[in-house]
Amino acid sequence: MGSPYPGGVDDGRVGYEIRFDTPQGRAGFPRVWNIWSLTRFCNKAGDLLGTHQNTMGREFVGWMSDGNDQSTWASRMGMDGLASGGSRQVGYSDNLFFGIYVPTRPGWRG
Repeated sequence: MGSPYPGGVDDGRVGYEIRFDTPQGRAGFPRVWNIWSLTRFCNKAGDLLGTHQNTMGREFVGWMSDGNDQSTWASRMGMDGLASGGSRQVGYSDNLFFGIYVPTRPGWRG
């Protein structure tokens, strides 16, 4: 999925969304664009779990739940962008990673 390239024309697409039929305990993908890229993770009820704004041109953005509590599992990942130079371009994303299983983390404290 992607958007106009540098110097391209804003075609009105200001966001993309990935929806899972079954909520996932972990989900993520590389976001490639710039510091204007925003990613939001929501649960099945539509509650916002987390938001990330890129700090570099390319970075892996992901969500890992708090364990077996499915209200903390991602059901939707929204990708959009802040206005930059008069247009809202979202960049592109690839290599979607996801899974229901959330590994136990001995000694880990959130």
